[in-house]
Amino acid sequence: MSLGNSIGRHFSIMVTAVMFGMFGMTAFLSADQVIRIMAANTTSGSLQSYPTDNLGPAGGLSGPGNRIFQGLDPDIVLVQEMNVGVGAGKNTAATYRAWVDGNFGTTFAYRVETGKQLPNGIISRFPIMESGVWEDAQIDNREFIWAKIDIPGDKDLWVISVHFSSGGGSSTRQAQALALRAKILEIIPAADYLVLGGDLNTNGRGEQCISTLSAVLSTGAPYPVDQNGQDGTNASRAKPYDWVIPDADLNARSTPLTVGNRTFPSGLVYDSRVTTPYSFRPAPILAGDSGAPSMQHMAVMRAFLIPTATAPTIAIAADSSSTETDNELFEIVRSSSVGLTVLGADDAGEATLNYTWSVTSGAGNSVSFSSNGTNASKNTMANFLAPGSYTLTASVQNLLGQVVASSIRVRVVQTATSIEISPPTVTLAINDTQMFTASLIDQFNQSMPGAIAWSVTGGGTIDTSGLFMATTAGGPFLVVASNGSISTNSSISIIPPDPWVLWRSDYFTAGELAEGLAEDSMDPDADGFTNLAEYALGSDPRAFTPPVRHDFDGVNLTLQFTRPASLPGIIYAAEASSDLANWEEVPLITTDEGLIETLITTVPISPDPALPRFIRLRFERQ
Repeated sequence: MSLGNSIGRHFSIMVTAVMFGMFGMTAFLSADQVIRIMAANTTSGSLQSYPTDNLGPAGGLSGPGNRIFQGLDPDIVLVQEMNVGVGAGKNTAATYRAWVDGNFGTTFAYRVETGKQLPNGIISRFPIMESGVWEDAQIDNREFIWAKIDIPGDKDLWVISVHFSSGGGSSTRQAQALALRAKILEIIPAADYLVLGGDLNTNGRGEQCISTLSAVLSTGAPYPVDQNGQDGTNASRAKPYDWVIPDADLNARSTPLTVGNRTFPSGLVYDSRVTTPYSFRPAPILAGDSGAPSMQHMAVMRAFLIPTATAPTIAIAADSSSTETDNELFEIVRSSSVGLTVLGADDAGEATLNYTWSVTSGAGNSVSFSSNGTNASKNTMANFLAPGSYTLTASVQNLLGQVVASSIRVRVVQTATSIEISPPTVTLAINDTQMFTASLIDQFNQSMPGAIAWSVTGGGTIDTSGLFMATTAGGPFLVVASNGSISTNSSISIIPPDPWVLWRSDYFTAGELAEGLAEDSMDPDADGFTNLAEYALGSDPRAFTPPVRHDFDGVNLTLQFTRPASLPGIIYAAEASSDLANWEEVPLITTDEGLIETLITTVPISPDPALPRFIRLRFERQ
């Protein structure tokens, strides 16, 4: 079955935007567009057709149905009984084209059944992309005609023009509805808009065929009414014969219908005869047009607000700067932050987009973003406060508030970044021990479990538990705590042992030390030398030590003794006195150097016996 020709295309707001883009300017964003859809079985006269007087693009077609089309100015019409003209010119392509031009405009497209007594048709201000007919098995003088229309925006509109049975009763209409429902589910994409309209010849809103269609269309209230609130559409205005029924997503975009200076919140049942509370006859409609002979139906119109701007898209999906993945499910983050990127695209230009990052799974209060809510936020840093698995979502919004989103999943893994060691510095003596402790610190400055390996650069040994034993004087040495590539250290200095303490432990037992036998002033071998003197002279405190050598040559008194070289912690002094009460220091001279040094001191002696001189050695610990 062939269909009528479509001639011409309208210039929508979107086309204008593209034209601006061609000249290198920023394309403006289109506003939403109202589309007015009419169902019309408004033929009249004995031939149940539309007259063709004054055919041509200049308009001015006469006849009630023609004037109603011209006055109400719909964008899309679902026509029943679309018979045009008489005689040899009836329903020819040329006649249809001229009739559409005269009533609607030369840019309108149309489709119509051919070869049928009461053909259904479709007229559209917008381009018809595809069209066809579905068989109506209940009636042989008409079919169901459909078209896919390229309306503004990013979704297409499917329309179906139907004329249900009148004489066959409600059971026949139910069969027709079942057939239509099956075709809709089979052929029409759920993502597109859909509207069914026409003369359903229903006796009431609750008829079974309407319930059947409600599975795929929104058949509920509110319904179009006239200016007096009446919704009946047959000639007597008692029954709802005629319908414009959208699917759910188109119904959600229902908007008040405005014709001329009048607005109808739920749409319009047009009856030129109604005068209460006011008359409404947009030119060239006449008062009696809706009551013309054999006009059995009122035109029904609804309006829908269609978003004409295309939503933004994702040009480059959300991603992170991490190069490590976990079975390709998560991107692994081992620090407290990670770089995020995403890029959108929009008809108005990427620079008009705003990027807002959010946490769509995971602890939202544990993540912040260095930049958010601006165009620059397409590149941002996610800063974490705790480990965990997170879904981070970038919402890309254009100037009209349309949003597209892209997400990335990241797993923040607790990772050691440093080690804390205690004590950080220490000074020990030979044979002293020190327990060192260390803790792994993660990227959030929190301690975490993990093995610590211990090592030391010198001065002693350290075991696996961190216990250090000082064995060698010197330093500072380093005690090193490490975990993999992470390490830290403590500084340790080992002081040499006190020679006096070592000397005492060499010659005295622990019991003797406790008894005080090793004190400085004690003389355990009773040789006249105290322990301090024995130590200073390098002699054995437990064996007799001969007196210090002394000589007198008649002029000078000389004392001579030996000592261990470089013995620390001892002050040596030689002193002279004439009365054993007042002493003065005299020089000590080293005459022989080596491991054992020889020192002498010389004091002149007066030959006068009344002027005696005395000399002594004094030892002091520092």
